[in-house]
This record gives sequence, structure tokens and C-alpha cells, in this order.
Amino acid sequence: MNPNIRLLSLACERLGLTYEHLHSTENILRIVGPTRNWLFVNWKAPLNDNTMSEICRDKDYFYTLTHSSIKQPQTESYFHPLGPERFAKYRAFDSFEAIADDVLAKFALPVMIKRNRGSGGLNVFRCHDREGIIRALTKIFDGASKDFDYIALAQSTIEIAHEYRAVFLDGQLILLYEKNIDQALFEGNLSPLHWNGGKAVVIDDQALHTTISNFAASLFAALPLRWTGLDIVQDRNGEWWLIEANASPGFEYIARDAGDDVIVEVYSKVLATLGVTSPTLAGAQA
Repeated sequence: MNPNIRLLSLACERLGLTYEHLHSTENILRIVGPTRNWLFVNWKAPLNDNTMSEICRDKDYFYTLTHSSIKQPQTESYFHPLGPERFAKYRAFDSFEAIADDVLAKFALPVMIKRNRGSGGLNVFRCHDREGIIRALTKIFDGASKDFDYIALAQSTIEIAHEYRAVFLDGQLILLYEKNIDQALFEGNLSPLHWNGGKAVVIDDQALHTTISNFAASLFAALPLRWTGLDIVQDRNGEWWLIEANASPGFEYIARDAGDDVIVEVYSKVLATLGVTSPTLAGAQA
């Protein structure tokens, strides 16, 4: 069972809600509400519309729409230079080498090279020279790979002091945790919670909650995201940056490290927003 669906099921049980699984994998969950039913599928919740979800999934689109509203690392996109001819109108360069030269002209080293779509730190590279950039592009544009993408991104490197996942519901911060690598060992994946020993640590510091909420407020003024997990970092100079937004945040690691109750509370708030509350509570209010 998908980790998010498992945790949502637990929230439904604790709230006494009527729900059912609709697939042999148990990864589609239907909740019976007072006026309508709601479907949750894998990582997805019925909060963002398709447009918002697609914008978050496509990092190039997201950056284009939001970089003037909230501080983000400089980002450039590069279409596959050797792709099918029908996509030639999107190509600005005809080789990996030409892309690498453009990256070097626009970015200081080291530079981040990553695929445009995807998560989990797959096909994300910190490149220190031209050869490293070309190797990264070769992997991203490998059509035989399950992690293939037809767009690669170059992004300026942020020297990160602290990295957080901030989960927002209708513009309100409802969960904040640090992706802590103080006692972790890097094993090839740059995403902190994929390090050996990386930990998700819940942050209750209200001053930090306020700081991050204030930093993110301009994003929600620009883009009507109802439900998102923002990867926000503080650099070594104390500056704040948005790295990316996830319209379907996963809770596997935070549940592993902080326990199920943290996410049960999150889902209780999500369900309340959808108008689905505990029958006992609803009866008491009536």
C-alpha cells in the first residue's frame, strides 16, 4: 500500500469515517462525506486542480511563473538536442557540448544539472566542470532509462545550511520538518532523506514557522496552490530560497522518523477542509 494511503486510512479509522479501497493494490481510497465522496490516489489528494499539479510537476513552467514572486536559484531549461525532428522547434542547441558551453557562460561552477520532471533526487547532479555537465546531460537524455527526461535544467548551486519541507494547506503552514544530514553518509543521491542516516525532524519552533510562512506568502499570492510541500532552504549566509514545490507531497520519511501521529493530524486537517469530519464531532456540534 502507498505510504500516504496507509496514513490516510489510519486517519479515517481514528476519526470514525466511512472509507473503502477500490483497487487490488489498495492505493485508491474513497471517503464518504456528508455531501459527496472524495477520492485519493497514491500520493495525490483532491485539492489542486490539474493545471496547478502540472505546473508543479514541470519545474521549468513553475520557475517561469513564480521566480519573480519568490526567491529561487537561477534556472535555465534545455530541450533534448537530439530528439525527434517534430520537436525541432523547441531546440535551441544541437549537441550536449553546445548546451554545456551555454551553461558555463551563464553559471558559476559548481552548477546543478537535473531533469525537469521527477522527484526523489533521481538524475540530479552537482557538476564541477564541462565534462561533468556533459555526463549529466547524457544520463538525463538517455531514452533507454526509466529516469529519462526530454528537458534538462541548469540551476545555480546554493550552499545549504538547513533544508526544510514545509507543507501548506490553503496557504497555512501545517507541517514543518528539517531534512537533517548531521549524522548521515552521502551515497550518491543528493536528496537529503536519501542519504544513509538522513532524518526527517519535526520543527515546532513558532518563530521559524512564522519566518517560513512569511517567506512563502508571496508564492501563494502568485499561484493558487491549495496543497503543496515546499522545499525551502537557508543558505550559509542566512538567506532563504525556494528550491521546488510538490503538489503531491509524500509522507513516507517523516512518518518513519517522527511517527504516524504527525501525519494523521495533517490528514485530519485536510479532511476538515474538504468538509469531512468525525461523525462523533459532527453530532456534538449539532
